[in-house]
Amino acid sequence: MTTHLSSALLLALLASSAAAQSTWYVDLTATAPGDGSITSPYASLQYAIEQATTVSGDTLLVAPGEYYEEVTTSLTTGSKSLSIRSLAGPAATSIRSDAVFGVMLINSELEGFTVSGAGGQGAFGVGLCGSTIKRCVVTDKFAGIYACTDCWILESTITGNAFPIDLSVFDSLRVRDSIVWGNESDNFALNNDLDARYSLFGVAVTGVGNLLANPSFWDAASDDWNLKPGSVCVDAGDPAAPLDPDGTRRDMGAYPFDANHAPAPLVYCTAKVNSQGCTPAIAATGTASASSASPFVISCSNQINQRAGLLSYGFQPLATPFQGGWKCVMAPTRRSPPQFSGGSPTGVDCSGVFAFEFNAQIQAGFDPALLPGAFVYAQYWARDPAASFANNRSDAVRFGIAP
Repeated sequence: MTTHLSSALLLALLASSAAAQSTWYVDLTATAPGDGSITSPYASLQYAIEQATTVSGDTLLVAPGEYYEEVTTSLTTGSKSLSIRSLAGPAATSIRSDAVFGVMLINSELEGFTVSGAGGQGAFGVGLCGSTIKRCVVTDKFAGIYACTDCWILESTITGNAFPIDLSVFDSLRVRDSIVWGNESDNFALNNDLDARYSLFGVAVTGVGNLLANPSFWDAASDDWNLKPGSVCVDAGDPAAPLDPDGTRRDMGAYPFDANHAPAPLVYCTAKVNSQGCTPAIAATGTASASSASPFVISCSNQINQRAGLLSYGFQPLATPFQGGWKCVMAPTRRSPPQFSGGSPTGVDCSGVFAFEFNAQIQAGFDPALLPGAFVYAQYWARDPAASFANNRSDAVRFGIAP
C-alpha cells in the first residue's frame, strides 16, 4: 500500500517505532479509513480515537493539515486518556470545529495544534478536565478554554476569542510560559483557583514572572503569532524550564522566537493601467533582513519600456485615489534612487521592468526606521507621458524585516 506521508515525516514517525504497539498515526491525506499504521494512517482524528484498538495510555501522532472535525476523548463507551501530538506544530496543524467544544479532553494531552472555529455564544475552543494543552494556539472562538479539575496550559497562546478562559467551580488551572492576550475581553471568568507563572496576560494576574503587556505578535490579523524582535515574551519564560530550540531561556507562547522569521511579502492595493493598456505588477522575492547576505528584490513588470521610475516606501498602508490611479503608501515616504525600466530599445510597449535590492537599503543604515520587526509598504512610480498626469503607479507590497 502506498504511504501518504512525506519521507521526512516517515523518518520522524519511525523514530518513535519503539512504542509502535501503542502509537497510532493520523494523516488527513491518507486513504480512509486506514488502520493507524505508519503506512496506512487513519484519515480522521476522531475516528482514530474511537477505534477499539485505541486505549488509554496510547499516543496519536498527527501529520500536518487542517482537520475539520469535532475531537473528543469522552465517548459513550467511556473516556480514554490519550496523548494527541502534532508532528509539525501549530503553524502547520489545526483542528477547526463549530461544535460547542471544538476539542474536549478528559485526562488527556493535546500538543502542537491551532484550535479554531465558530460555534456562537457559549462555544469553547478546548474543554479540559484533568487535561493539558501544550504548544497550542486557541483562537476564533466565543471562549478559548473551559477548564475543570486539575488542568494545565503550557507554552500556549490564547488569543482572538471573545474571552479567553472559563475556570469552572471545580479546581484548579495552572498556566505556564503562555500568552493570554488580544481577546475581545481579556478578563477571566474565574470561580476558583488559578496558578499562573511566567506568562503574559491582557489583565493583571498575580504570579511569579507574569507580565501585563503587548506580546508583539508579527501579524495577528493574518494568524501569524510569531514573536517580533524585541518582544517582551522572548527569554521571559520559566528560567528553570528546558531551553528553547535556539539554546536560550524559554519564550512565552506557542511560537518560540525565530530570528529568521518575517511575514512573507503581501501584495495589496490597485495598479493604474498604463497608456499601453498594461497593468504594472509589483512582486518581491527573498526575505527582508537586517543581516542576511541573500538579496531581497522588489520588482515591477509590465512597465512602459525605456522609462524612468523609482520605488517609494513608508511604514503605513494607504488606498486612496490619486492622479487617475491609487496611492498605496501613507506619507511620509522615502524614495529609491531613480531607475530605468529597460525593455525594448525602440517603440513603445510593456517590456520594461524595474528592480530594487532592498536588503542593501536596509543594511546601509541610511534609514534608521528600517529596523527588525518593522513592516514596510512599497509602491513603484514611473513616467508615462501618454497617461493622465503623465505617470503611473503600481500596486504595492507589504513586508516585514527580520533580524
